[in-house]
Amino acid sequence: MAKRNIAKDTARRDKNGLVQTTLCFAASARALAASAGPRPASASWGSSPFFSPPASSSSSASQKSSQESPPAPPVPPALPSEGSGSDTDVDTPPEPGLGARNVGAGLSDYEHIDLTLGGGTGPVDASGGWNASYVRMPCHEKNTVQERPGGPNFSRWEVVKSVLACPLQSFPDVKDAILAYNPTMRSSWDISGLGDYLRNHPWRDSLFSTTIPAIANLALRLPTLLPNPIPLLRAKENKAITLNQLQIACILANAFFCTFPRRNDTRKTAEYASYPSINFSTLFAGTKEGRCDPLKRAKLDCIFHYFTEVARRGQWANPGNVTFHRQRCSSFPTFASSTATFGPVAVCATGTIEDDAPGHLEVDFANRVIGGGVLGRGTVQEEIRFLISPELLASRLFTQRLEDSDAVIMIGAERFSNYNGYAKTFEWGGPHVDHTAQDARGRFNTRIVAIDARPYGPRTAGTQYTPQEMERELRKAYVGFAPSPCVESANGAEDRSPIATGNWGCGAFGGDAQLKALLQFMAAACHRRAITYFAFGNADFADELADIHAELMAKGVTVGELYACLVSIADRAWRDETVFGYVRRSLPRLRPPAIGLPPVSGETAKPQASIA
Repeated sequence: MAKRNIAKDTARRDKNGLVQTTLCFAASARALAASAGPRPASASWGSSPFFSPPASSSSSASQKSSQESPPAPPVPPALPSEGSGSDTDVDTPPEPGLGARNVGAGLSDYEHIDLTLGGGTGPVDASGGWNASYVRMPCHEKNTVQERPGGPNFSRWEVVKSVLACPLQSFPDVKDAILAYNPTMRSSWDISGLGDYLRNHPWRDSLFSTTIPAIANLALRLPTLLPNPIPLLRAKENKAITLNQLQIACILANAFFCTFPRRNDTRKTAEYASYPSINFSTLFAGTKEGRCDPLKRAKLDCIFHYFTEVARRGQWANPGNVTFHRQRCSSFPTFASSTATFGPVAVCATGTIEDDAPGHLEVDFANRVIGGGVLGRGTVQEEIRFLISPELLASRLFTQRLEDSDAVIMIGAERFSNYNGYAKTFEWGGPHVDHTAQDARGRFNTRIVAIDARPYGPRTAGTQYTPQEMERELRKAYVGFAPSPCVESANGAEDRSPIATGNWGCGAFGGDAQLKALLQFMAAACHRRAITYFAFGNADFADELADIHAELMAKGVTVGELYACLVSIADRAWRDETVFGYVRRSLPRLRPPAIGLPPVSGETAKPQASIA
């Protein structure tokens, strides 16, 4: 296919008029966004810089109901239980003054805790937050340590204060400081990678004279910057936490020096076994030769650039705010009977979610453990997003492993770095100055939703076509795309800004890109949100996706009809047919006439990516 360097409008026309599917190529996605200008808000669909809201489909819906009756939709399959008890059994009643309220889209009762300086305070109980409902803070009086088993207990924070107050002028100084209050880890921790990085860094002198002392000073400000305990965002909760950027920098400074208690135990029975790691010890690990491997070197470049910029800002008089919302649905629609129709989609053959979709809700192709391998060896979409915006790392401190009805929406994280490459070729690409506007709450207008797809291996790839697995993925996208009560549009209405996504759950997770794209379209349609879909350089797939969406929209196919088609895949023999081909052949509205027209193009050809 010839390379395109301009936007190509692939809108298809039929007797019902223009179908709003836009195919964008190269850097033209941002050009379209810049040239489109502001559009009036729609009562039914979120606005997007790529297209106008579609016309009302009520008339076409009435026409199709009189023309033909769709097949009876199957009953949605039951999903495995995530635990005993109902949502009402496990949701903790919100405490007074914490902004609890009911929300729509099947979301559980919502609780927002503002921990920013000058804002509301979190709840304080008799334990001062030293219990299973809160982050166990390094500066808590009950945080004690033994120098040796059976020895006396002494305050761990006092040790932290004494060693971080000393000059840290070399890697041995940093290493000795970290191990002083982690004595049980002396024989098991390997932080030689950090040593190799610091010894060979071209800015070594600057790091030891300015950046590392600034990190230490910031870590020691923890009792002042965060006087109230941080609640955990636990499973089966619909809860949000807001912190300011200086508080987050303090959290990450403590993570750098590995001060968070009870977070080093990797046993399955450990208190935080279902939480991500937060201390940076794994990031500091070296190779067998004691070297810092190239990917971790790139990660440390991002981290040290972030701290260098924080140090440059000094006291940071007016830090912005960042909100972390664990969003949970306690009920879901019956997708099989949904009459929602598909809205506008812009398919971009090139470009990236973080660079080319301003004003969108960005989809983080997440791991169940938020951040994935960001502190290890992972360098794919989620890890890269966390590295160029390190404030997202704070979510690892308090977010329990995601369940099937959960998503995490992160609002306001500043971007500090650019990058080059991907996966094994990832490298730091220099500083990034974030010019994104801030909202009324002092947050950058950057919204990221973490939704974890189900992973499939070579032996389990076929299970993704079962009704139960499709229902799970559809529900996951549905809760992620639901308007968060933490975000409001300019006029105070629910936020229905367009969604920027791509090959969610594909690649290392083994998902079928055609299937996953359709499931995301269905979830977005249920919330009346437009989509900008990035195909990450695969122009052929971009063409195919734009074509199938145009057909779905032109023929007025409903979510329920497509759902019935997709869940029937597991019962059919179609080994050499793609999902798109199966949908075209099976959906009555897309099926070509039996007489007078040739088969739909591509159905008899050997597919590009057949399903195993």
